[in-house]
Amino acid sequence: MSEGPEVAAALAELEARLAALVARLDGVATKVDEIRQLVGPFGVRLGARRLLVQSIHGQKYLVEPDDLIITPQLVVYRQWEADVSAFVSRTLGPDSVFVDVGANFGYFTCLAASRIGRGGKGRVVAVEPSPAMLALLEANITINWSMADIEVARLAAGREAGRAWLSIPRHRAANASLAAKPDGGEGFDQVEVEVAPLDALLAPGEAAHVLKIDVEGHETDVLCGARRLIGGSPDILVVMEWSLSQMREAGFDPGSLLGLIAELGLSPYALCGDGSVGSPLGADQLRQLGYATVVLRRASPA
Repeated sequence: MSEGPEVAAALAELEARLAALVARLDGVATKVDEIRQLVGPFGVRLGARRLLVQSIHGQKYLVEPDDLIITPQLVVYRQWEADVSAFVSRTLGPDSVFVDVGANFGYFTCLAASRIGRGGKGRVVAVEPSPAMLALLEANITINWSMADIEVARLAAGREAGRAWLSIPRHRAANASLAAKPDGGEGFDQVEVEVAPLDALLAPGEAAHVLKIDVEGHETDVLCGARRLIGGSPDILVVMEWSLSQMREAGFDPGSLLGLIAELGLSPYALCGDGSVGSPLGADQLRQLGYATVVLRRASPA
């Protein structure tokens, strides 16, 4: 009789170790599947201004062949921002609403719409002001299928309705940013664009599950214009860049952004490489971080 508890404990430990081994093997199998698709640089030229690539996640994209930021990553590594890609893939479900602020040519828009699929009530709202990127975004929506419904807002998200100048560095469209007046100078293209708050783009009462923000330091304005949306989305996750240099260059104080995040009832957390949400980040930690990708969510109950 005395051996019974010992045998049970040994079996429980064995089962736990087997479960951990199975989980690790599943992770290895997933990684092997991704690596099998990484057969080296891939891109097919379609005309003078477009290159066709395919990500390891299965989406096809038309991109600018002379882009110096995202295109090289997609051609060689077949994905962009691996941690955010993993976060989007593991977080969204059939009924998720994904809001993509700074959608660019639609990398995360199409990835999210593919993960949500057509089986539920989920959808994607893609917000992008650049005419050149909008053309690619709409083409990429067309060449991918079996995706959730996608609404394209042809404007910039901001604090309030109005107009602003979008300054677009040549060959670096992902670094486009807003300005109150034309100030780009040589090497930049500029276009006047419409600005609207996110609260005006989603219907009252509609909750968002994931809000991705990529606006080169203008996060404060985007969040200010999304107060109702965030307040009405109890489970919202906001994934965004934290860049001290971009914020200061755009004229925003990082301390004010931290205050706004707290005012909205959110707390910043680290984003892990596998796309999971990691440990909380304190204000002092963030002030010392030059650059990071963070996730804002409701603070976990004590």
